[in-house]
Amino acid sequence: MLSSDRKAGKQHISLQLNNHQWQVWAGNDGASGIVATLASIIMASKASPLSPTQPSSKLVKHKLMVFTDSELKESSTTTYLLTPELCITGPPSSNDMLTDAMSQVALTIARTELFDGALLIHGALAEVPARSGGGGILLAGPCSVGKTTASNRLPLPWRSASDDASLILLDKKGQYHAHPWPTWSRFRNTTGDYSPNDTWDVQRGLPLRAIFFLTQSAKDHVTPLPSTYAWTCLLEAVRHVSRLMSWGLSNKQAHSLHKRMLNNIESLIQVTPIYKLNISLNGTFWKRIEETFAYQTIVKPISPSPTVAKPKNNSLQDKEIANGAFIISFMGSSMHPTLQHSDLLKIKPYKEHPIKQGDIIYFQPPTGGTKIVHRIAKITQTGIVTRGDNNITNDPYLIKKDYILGKVTIRWRHSKPRNISCGYKGTLIAYYCWFRHRIYHSFALFLRKAYRQFTTSTLLNKPIPRSFHPQIFEFKQRLFPSRLKLMVRGRVIGQYNYKLREWQIKPPWRLFVDETLLPKVK
Repeated sequence: MLSSDRKAGKQHISLQLNNHQWQVWAGNDGASGIVATLASIIMASKASPLSPTQPSSKLVKHKLMVFTDSELKESSTTTYLLTPELCITGPPSSNDMLTDAMSQVALTIARTELFDGALLIHGALAEVPARSGGGGILLAGPCSVGKTTASNRLPLPWRSASDDASLILLDKKGQYHAHPWPTWSRFRNTTGDYSPNDTWDVQRGLPLRAIFFLTQSAKDHVTPLPSTYAWTCLLEAVRHVSRLMSWGLSNKQAHSLHKRMLNNIESLIQVTPIYKLNISLNGTFWKRIEETFAYQTIVKPISPSPTVAKPKNNSLQDKEIANGAFIISFMGSSMHPTLQHSDLLKIKPYKEHPIKQGDIIYFQPPTGGTKIVHRIAKITQTGIVTRGDNNITNDPYLIKKDYILGKVTIRWRHSKPRNISCGYKGTLIAYYCWFRHRIYHSFALFLRKAYRQFTTSTLLNKPIPRSFHPQIFEFKQRLFPSRLKLMVRGRVIGQYNYKLREWQIKPPWRLFVDETLLPKVK
């Protein structure tokens, strides 16, 4: 049973993560149940309830104090440690709130480890058999791509260590080790009972051999990923499980956290092979992985992007390439639709080249803070006016030429490069994209209604070839209810939502599917 009962004294658990020794203390009685239950889930050792002020026989690098906010006023952190890591959670009054509290404690540990080169990645961890060299691999990808299903399909002597997330740690020798991470969704929306198998040996790390990004396909196949595409995929896999790390941090701290995350991703890509794994429903994808390890001639191809040289300070913030240019990762929506979130941008310094109206520039705002990518709206004698393509008004300041780090010349999205036009041509293209985007959304409501009405008709059901008729597949899982998915030639086009008790089908496939013939599951 997941329990949040109060216990007398201060609960204290010990956790060994690679080179770091963690001590997690319950700062008050309300946190005792959180720490005790977390210890059983991550298989951490429980220590005797001594006072944290007493000297420890072993050198402990990290100490974490856990408080529940309802009792925080009754205790003071200065009573225990001078500079502890602090985690304040809500009171565990229900099973879901207890799960949220434990995940918050675990995320605090992962956030601290991140500044020592670690990464929390949205990927299942599998142990490679000794016949293939041992170690561990990550089966990464977004939600519903099939990480849990793939983990459950692995035969012996393969072993699944986690099916959703993994913590990657860097040791003193520069070797990355993958540690299993709890799947917190298993404990949500439940009565509190959980299987004895719902434990993860977080302290047991496996040498990381490779990362495989899953893609559903009709045939199993392994393809090395270009470095630019691998960078984008890994960044998204990290963001999926790390987006709450910046909770409670100031803007400066959050920026430092994000910068460190980018540096860690760059370091991991340089030494870890990254592949794309096309996985089928009934194939033996693990054999393709073993073949990849067996053939030493399989190497990562050179990226179509310019060759990236490692900066002297090992920082991705200014990742230098040829002619002093560098690559950054774009965030936000201010330049939509010209630039989108997670696009990779090549920034080229102006040097002797003139600055033109319509250029997309990367600059440091005069107010300080995070650097910005916006378009030059006007050049005046007093300064340069900038504005985002998706913004209605200009930026509330003028910038000098000294603030400009360079202009955007190339954009990569899903490993596909595209040249960015500058000057007046770039401005005209931006207006065209903006106008097309507005027209599309203006007609979207009308088209959506027409699409829904047309889907009720069965006119398009009969003309399609028989090989394209959708089929229903049941994906069985050991600890969860089976999933029903609608597929066409190995591609998932829809799935059954048990909560809403309806089929959810991707457009435009609803035009070819008669939903009245699909089964309804109670």
